[in-house]
This record gives sequence, C-alpha cells and structure tokens, in this order.
Amino acid sequence: MYSRIVVPLDGSELAEQVLPHVIELSRGLGGLPVTLIEVTHSPLPHHGLPEEGLGHAEEVLEEVDAKAIEYLKQVARKLRDEGVTSVEQRIARGDIAEDILQVARESPESLVAMVSHGRSGLSRWALGSVTERVVRHSVGPTLVIRASEEGPPS
Repeated sequence: MYSRIVVPLDGSELAEQVLPHVIELSRGLGGLPVTLIEVTHSPLPHHGLPEEGLGHAEEVLEEVDAKAIEYLKQVARKLRDEGVTSVEQRIARGDIAEDILQVARESPESLVAMVSHGRSGLSRWALGSVTERVVRHSVGPTLVIRASEEGPPS
C-alpha cells in the first residue's frame, strides 16, 4: 500500500487541479499523509558573476523561497480544512523533475500526484515535460491529471 502522496505544486491554479483528487485519496486511504513540494528555481550559475552580484542574487532567491513556503502553508491549511490529517511542506532548488523524484524516493511506497499541462509538439520538445520525466523515472506509481482550462473540479 502507499505510505504518502507527494504533490508537486508551482503556485498556479493549474497545478492545484490535482488537490481534490489528493484530498479524496488521502481520506479514502485512512488519512494517508501528503507532502507538498515546490521547486522554486534552478541553482544560479556562479561563473562570471562578481561577488557583490552573488549576494543580491541570493537575497532574491531567499525571497522567492519565503513566498513559496507561505504558499505551501496556505495550501496545507486548505487540505487540513478538507480532512487531510497530515500535511508536510517542502521546497527545493534544482531540477524540478529530479527534486520531485528525490522526495518520492524517500518513502518507497510514495504515490506522486500531479497535473500535466498537456503540452505537445514543439512546445513540449522545447520545454521538456516534467510530468513525463517523473512518470518514466519514478520508482512508484504516479497519478497524472490532465490540466483543464475551466479550472479545478468542484
């Protein structure tokens, strides 16, 4: 059986479309814990940047992280209000797919639940697909919900 549900979010309403499914799964599986993760950005390259530029860049990154933490706290509150008893919040800096996979690997029976933005053709080729990478390299099951233009289900 599953040990927890890992839910990647990016601050968008599109990514939040998976939350009603996560709530039902958590409640239906006896209060399965949920881990929310947001990968805020890739690490900054330090090559060629003056020392004073690094300090300012790090301040900006810390501000982005603080906003991500606050966002995840709000989502966690919403999940708890809907009956999810255990919600953990995590942020990471790095490769989005790899960081999601790393969190999922921490508990081998993790279920990753995420939204696919449904890109195809050139945009998918140019941008890559985080969802595809997670599905291909996950050690456990992945629930993928296709994004809807109308918004999350009620």
